[in-house]
Amino acid sequence: MGKNGLNNIEDFLTNDRFISFVFEQTSSLKEYWDDYLMLNPEKKSLAIKAEQILLNELDAPGMSSGEQEELKERILNTIKGF
Repeated sequence: MGKNGLNNIEDFLTNDRFISFVFEQTSSLKEYWDDYLMLNPEKKSLAIKAEQILLNELDAPGMSSGEQEELKERILNTIKGF
């Protein structure tokens, strides 16, 4: 991924690898994004805001864990369609 590949929040929100990182937090994805943000520190605030947007959707009051999982799947499937 080039330095200019993620220039705004929407770029992060539509990046399959970023979406997977936010929801799955595997060690390989964590390492990838840690490295990316270390090499591109100007992108860190965008990544944090995008992550907050995604996670806030899942932390909606009154949602059961099943509903949260369903929403997560819907987000991932929608993003994969891009």
